[in-house]
Parts: sequence; C-alpha cells; structure tokens
Amino acid sequence: MKNHSVIAVVFTKNRQEVLLIKRRDVPVWVLPGGGIEKDETALGAIIREVKEESGFEVKIVKKRVKDDSFDRWWAKYPGTDSFEYNGKKFSGTRALRVKKEDCKAKIHKIILEAEYTIDDLIGALEIELSQKKENSFKTGQNKLSYLQNSLTYLNQKTYEPYIELYKAGHKIKEEQKYVGGVEV
Repeated sequence: MKNHSVIAVVFTKNRQEVLLIKRRDVPVWVLPGGGIEKDETALGAIIREVKEESGFEVKIVKKRVKDDSFDRWWAKYPGTDSFEYNGKKFSGTRALRVKKEDCKAKIHKIILEAEYTIDDLIGALEIELSQKKENSFKTGQNKLSYLQNSLTYLNQKTYEPYIELYKAGHKIKEEQKYVGGVEV
C-alpha cells in the first residue's frame, strides 16, 4: 500500500505500561510504526514494525463488538416510513429496515475500525429521526420518507453529520403530548 503507514499501541499484559521507541534522528519518544510495504496488510505491517523497532513479538488483540450492539441500533431504525408524532399520523409506503445481516456486518465493521461507537450511531440516528419527525409535523409532509433504507444509510455514511451533532451535545426535542388539541 503506497503512502500508507501504521502506528501501534503496545500494552503490557496488565495494561499499565505502553511501548515507546526512542528515535535515532531526533531525541523524542514515539509509538512504534512505519510504512506499509507492497502486498502487506496493515496488521502485518504493525507486527513487522514493532519487531523491527523493538525486537518484541506482538499479538494483535482485536476489539470485540458486544453481542447486543447491533440489535440496539436495529431496534431504533424505523421499520417503515409511517409514524405518528405529536398526535398526527403520517403515512408512508416504504420499508426502511432491509438486509439485516448485511447491516449487522457493516455496523460491526464500523465499530471494529474504531470509527464510531454504537452509542454514537444510535445517538446520530435518534437526532436524525427527531429532526425529520419535527419537520414533518411543522410542514404536514412526511419527511421520514426521505430516510434511506438501513443498508444504504450505513454504506453512504449518512449518519456522520448527525454524529457530529451528537458529540457536540445536541439535544433531541421531546415530543409534545396533545389531548383534544391542547398541549399537555
């Protein structure tokens, strides 16, 4: 892989210390790492670079995704674009949850690559759904009909701007309860 590099964070077994390498060219301590060679994987490059720079043999410990992570996200993703908000019903015509196993694999990939956490993804989805429902209520038009199906949503990373809102502490507007046309 041309122009790509890796950096390794190597912990002791008790996770109390981390490996640092003193550079020869400048007097600083750095994490071990370097370039990925042609036909080498990123994981292979990490193992090679740590061995070259420190003499240590390392074991790659992959992050594991909790079993319920995907199910929590899947439960939040609307099954269809029909919904009720603030006592008003909005009809839709589309199924939104599709290809569950493909979505599960994509969610796990996102989490394992440490792009985002499941809480980031759920928080982003909740913000987007809240905005679409609120806009539907204000305009009288079903804005949830513009939500992509679940797999397209993940593949196109539609969640990213909403993750930024989530991380910035954006609050979801609570649905108002109406009884006989009066706000409660």
